[in-house]
Amino acid sequence: MKEMDTINLKSLATAMTQTAMLEHQLLGREDTNFIGQSKHIGLGLFRLVIMGEIKKGKSSFINSLLGEADLLPVHDNVTTSTIYKIRYGTERKYTVYFKNELENAKLRKKEIPLSELTDYGTEAGNPRNNKQVDFIAVEAPSPLLRSGLVIVDTPGVGGLYKEHRDITWKHAPKADGIFFVTDSVESPIGGDEVEFLKELIKITSLVYFVQTKGDQADSSEARKKRMLNNIDILGSKAGLSPKKISYFIVSSELKKQADSSQDLEDLHDSGYLPVIDFLVDELKVRKNRNLALLGMERTRAKVHAIEDELLYREKVASANTKGEQDKIRTDLDQADNELQDWNTNRRAELLKDFSLQLHGVQTEISSSVNLELRPMGNIANTIKEKMEMLTTADDIYSRQRQLLNKMRSTASEKISKIGVRLETEVFSIMNQLSERMSQESSLSNPSIPRLDFSAKFESNGISTTELCNPTEFFTEARATIYGGLFGVTAATVFGGVIGSVVPIAGTMIGSMAGMAIAAAWGGYKGYEHQASMDKQKAVAEMWGVINQELGNMQIIAQGELSKAFQRIQTETNDQFRNAIAETSKRIVQRKEGLVKKASESAGEQKKHAEALKLARTSFDQIRKQLKAMDLVLN
Repeated sequence: MKEMDTINLKSLATAMTQTAMLEHQLLGREDTNFIGQSKHIGLGLFRLVIMGEIKKGKSSFINSLLGEADLLPVHDNVTTSTIYKIRYGTERKYTVYFKNELENAKLRKKEIPLSELTDYGTEAGNPRNNKQVDFIAVEAPSPLLRSGLVIVDTPGVGGLYKEHRDITWKHAPKADGIFFVTDSVESPIGGDEVEFLKELIKITSLVYFVQTKGDQADSSEARKKRMLNNIDILGSKAGLSPKKISYFIVSSELKKQADSSQDLEDLHDSGYLPVIDFLVDELKVRKNRNLALLGMERTRAKVHAIEDELLYREKVASANTKGEQDKIRTDLDQADNELQDWNTNRRAELLKDFSLQLHGVQTEISSSVNLELRPMGNIANTIKEKMEMLTTADDIYSRQRQLLNKMRSTASEKISKIGVRLETEVFSIMNQLSERMSQESSLSNPSIPRLDFSAKFESNGISTTELCNPTEFFTEARATIYGGLFGVTAATVFGGVIGSVVPIAGTMIGSMAGMAIAAAWGGYKGYEHQASMDKQKAVAEMWGVINQELGNMQIIAQGELSKAFQRIQTETNDQFRNAIAETSKRIVQRKEGLVKKASESAGEQKKHAEALKLARTSFDQIRKQLKAMDLVLN
């Protein structure tokens, strides 16, 4: 049996929904983020992003993969600076979404027929994206899409289309898999593609290769020779391990014929079966596993609080004599006193320790950022060394784009690594705090409800389920009590800086830095008339541009870093206060419940006992489902 068949995300989503209902019934809480996540997990969405040079057959590949002829326009025209987002629908539907034009706080949109698609989605119909299209949503009744697959088709990444390149980068970090498309008949993977891939694999390792137009090659040997040549280029120039490269050769034309004639031989020869098997049986299974782990960890945190309340209510239900009820009331009074004493004294001590450790992390990370990004710092000197290796001023001016690309990609790589270290260290001190809280959560009195720190931190409307997580560490971290907070921290602090070198959607500060970079790019051609100047002058000019942009990044990074650490401190204090207030509220409610029980009739007590029995049955069912899922995942 395939693992995909045993990881049942819909069952997990059902268990999460039942947990949310029990939490609301017993504790009076309604966690909308948790409910939203359960719906997301139930859908099991998988984002597949299609990338590659222009005219390599990306649109034809998507049409054939989905078995939907002419779903996307197939032309020699270059796609505009927009994207196609393709998802399941019972019938074909195309909706254009526009930039910067809001109606009732929603992005303006327009449903169009297929005949008008080229008017918005190709360079011929919408040159330089004059119509300000943000993206085009496509719905299609493909069985592959029905399984939860969402395809993002990006514009071509090569040539002079910088805006196409930037749009591609916005979607790379969020991808669950990336198919990079090349072909069998044009030139092998070239310099622009290699440079693009070198930057891409620093952001994500989930890059796989599809060679289209297999039927147009002279022979099967020619197709294979092109594949081996490309793999050699990917290994020697892009830094990928040839043994770990997943590479497929397909023919969209044969797949189209097979879909039309139901010819199994054509289907086999098209090369699409291995692609679909890889997508469904490997990539999607891996994504489902990560979703399941995340959902289960969040559910377990709630299960603990629900169990505490159930055990207490069952204890009260069995306390039928006045003496037994008085004993519970005395315990609650004592618990309340202990909680308030802890809040007055111990809480301040814990927060002081946490603040000192957090300040240490901030100082270390701030120093690392300065070391890399400051003008004439590590990154600047790396680029200067490369400039000085060039022979003439003409060489320097002719390689302006490459030098600035190198600066951008180096900054991206360094900042990404610093971001990982930030999350690791913040996670470590928060985990220590969480463990200390867990040890003291029941204080010395079992009547005190747990100090529940399972609430999810959110910031700026960013959901941690949408953040890039290039390592397994991020997946583990997000599953902890504080995963939401530090995941957002790194995305906010370093997402802004990386946004200036690799634009990430949703970060305002990243867009600001990106505009500064764009301004510098716009002036490059002005250097060409100075090509006759001496080499040192050329080095000095490029040195000035590089240091100016690095200085901008440094200022942005330090400002965002300072705000993020302040937010950590504030939200942690708030979380403590909320936990104390919630626990104190639970004790008051328990006291009130005892008073109410003393005045209840036998019929009312029986009714409450039956409701409690149903809650226990539902709770035991949830635990059984989680245990079964544990067996599958472990």
